[in-house]
Amino acid sequence: MSGIAGMIALGNKPANVSLNSFESFFSPIMVNNCTQKSIKKISDNAIVGIGELSFYDLKNYASNDSLFHLFVWGDVYINDTPYLTNKAKYRNIEELYYLNGANIHSQLSGTYQIFIADLKENHYFLFNSNSAMLPMYYFLSGNLLLFSSRLESFFRLQNLSWKIDPIAMTHYLMFGYALGHQSFLKSVYQLPAASLISGTKKWVIDKYDSHDWLLNKPILNYKDGTDLLDELFEQAIRKITYGQTKIGLSITGGWDGRLILSYLRDLKTSPTLLYTYGKESHIDMKIARKLSERFNYQHTPIFLDQSFVKQYEQLAIESVLLSDGLKASNRGHYVLMAKKLSQQTPLIISGNCGSNILKIVQTPGAVYSQNLFRIFQAGTDKEIIDIYKDFRRNNPWIMASISNDEFLHSVKESEIIFNSELETSKRFYHFLITNIERKYFGQEAATYASYLYNYTPFMDIEFLKGVIKTPFYGGHYPFLEKNPSVRVHLSKLYADLMTKRDKQLASFTSDRGFPITWFNSLVGRGAGLVVKKMMSNWGYVKDSDSYSHIAGMKTIQNSWTENTKLFDFNKVRNWDDTFVRAISWTKWSKEHLNN
Repeated sequence: MSGIAGMIALGNKPANVSLNSFESFFSPIMVNNCTQKSIKKISDNAIVGIGELSFYDLKNYASNDSLFHLFVWGDVYINDTPYLTNKAKYRNIEELYYLNGANIHSQLSGTYQIFIADLKENHYFLFNSNSAMLPMYYFLSGNLLLFSSRLESFFRLQNLSWKIDPIAMTHYLMFGYALGHQSFLKSVYQLPAASLISGTKKWVIDKYDSHDWLLNKPILNYKDGTDLLDELFEQAIRKITYGQTKIGLSITGGWDGRLILSYLRDLKTSPTLLYTYGKESHIDMKIARKLSERFNYQHTPIFLDQSFVKQYEQLAIESVLLSDGLKASNRGHYVLMAKKLSQQTPLIISGNCGSNILKIVQTPGAVYSQNLFRIFQAGTDKEIIDIYKDFRRNNPWIMASISNDEFLHSVKESEIIFNSELETSKRFYHFLITNIERKYFGQEAATYASYLYNYTPFMDIEFLKGVIKTPFYGGHYPFLEKNPSVRVHLSKLYADLMTKRDKQLASFTSDRGFPITWFNSLVGRGAGLVVKKMMSNWGYVKDSDSYSHIAGMKTIQNSWTENTKLFDFNKVRNWDDTFVRAISWTKWSKEHLNN
């Protein structure tokens, strides 16, 4: 996959920094469409490499005197002048660095990981964007820093041995991601959002934003909030699409992708192709096809039918390995999408994170589990331990475990989860944006970043800071709020924004059986309730295997459920998310630990 990696040893004496060892460390980045690379020995003590997709120029830069080096993975923008060519942008970043030093992050936005080497001051500087939607792993030992966008890189080092971190594995099985900053390897960590590692004589890790602004109360009414988000969403779309020749957009029967499309149409940006996952009979597929025909768009269906089932295992393996074990075997359809669309476009936009931020989180699902909900609602240490005990009791086939006290400590040291002075909803949404979204959707984007790039305007930092000022942010309401009038207000935001940008698109029927414009009037809302009721009475039932995952998982059941010292799959009661994660993690660990 495209990415970045480096080996830096502070001081005058090199420590395990050599081109031969670095080539091996860097190699996991160069797969699939990642065909361009630049490896630079910046000094006797520093080697950094960057890999890029075949569609793009390498994002690295050196000053004329070779005393300043910049490497960028992802996309970075200078706040006051976001639309610059890379060459001009990187020159400006050099100037900003010498003016602001480590505070340069305050001048930048985007989705990125950046490494700067200042040889004038012998200063090295690694930092990420505020939302950190691209993963970064690091290892520190004395004066040595190893960092890579791939966890697999660390397995390639012959002079270091690694042990699995049982806390990270336990969290992954329970929640889908580690609640803290652990990786699956002991002593290798994920760089938190808005963080930096800098060094001259010694390494220092710090955060440049605590994200306290996520805890603020709204200061705008519905109308002013709508106007602000309309302006900020347009800015986010413009940044993503600037300079692109063609982009892909996920479109379904729902509203997140359709909201983005309304802006693309209004702004007349890059040519757009639409794509949709599912079976041919899936309601999303039917609506997407009709919408594409109605508005004259090229539509690429990603059919999850029998052909998908036949290649299920191959795609599952790619999903597991490219995600460094964090995306389970049932996420292979995203790899299929990346492969298929990369033949037509280097970049896609998705509505990822939109509903979670602009609507009330009401029920557990793939992004946040019931166990996570219970953790946030727990008020005592005993309640936290009971959650873990229940998990162990319900999954006796998991033999590898940590103690109750270890689990309690690992959860309580996580950011913001436990703060008695803050209400549950504030704490949950803070964690949602700073941790969950980046670990779930960010890792998903990184999974297919060896084929193409994926960006979501909903995680643009300026857009997020604007959302907090409005009444549309889910964190402003009680945890798991059920009040239907609140949800109507939040849905009406989509209606207002879409109607303002493209009335015809806003009037097109959704998967609810009616267009979103119905939310603009009391009569429409009432009619919507009637339509939903009628659909229910007519026996409108969703396909229980609409993405063919049940059929696909059966094709790998026998070969992927070999018992290990960690799991006794003979005792599995049902094929839930925990089981799918376990067999996927087993596949990943065997790939690396048996080498």
